[in-house]
Amino acid sequence: NHATSTGNASSTTDQAKFGRSGGFDGSGDWIDIDTINTDININAGTISGWGRMDNYASGAYETLVALYKDNDNRIYIEHYTTNIMYFQDIAGATAKGIGIDVSGYSGWHHWLMTWDRTADELKAYIDGAQVGSTQTGLGTFSGAPVDSAIGVHAEDVQPAWNEFWDGYIDDV
Repeated sequence: NHATSTGNASSTTDQAKFGRSGGFDGSGDWIDIDTINTDININAGTISGWGRMDNYASGAYETLVALYKDNDNRIYIEHYTTNIMYFQDIAGATAKGIGIDVSGYSGWHHWLMTWDRTADELKAYIDGAQVGSTQTGLGTFSGAPVDSAIGVHAEDVQPAWNEFWDGYIDDV
């Protein structure tokens, strides 16, 4: 609830999954959620959101949500250029991720990832079902996130990445 929209990010009811959703045009708009950085437990947690892309086969990088400290410490859910939805944990430069082909997808989907460094597990879920294999061998996250956003990957630290969501996001 404590967020700042940037660019053309809009609030809409006509395209919402629940009540209102954020509308993103894939070009320079996001919602800054840096106010949550001090509340995030980087040792065990979950990030999730409902998302609907305008084109799942777009061939573009599009970030649903990202928690970012630096290139060696970040957690995010992102659509890759190869039509893969990627659930990624990079901690202390140790990268673990789960990639799922979404080229045949359409409409709204619930994207969720959970991590637990004590249990040494990273898991991904789409629409409530676990997808891919549980990843182990997680690294140690150094520090706390400094840049968290919905609809873009690290807008303050790496705005040149241009990984803007094109579609709608709800209930992150």
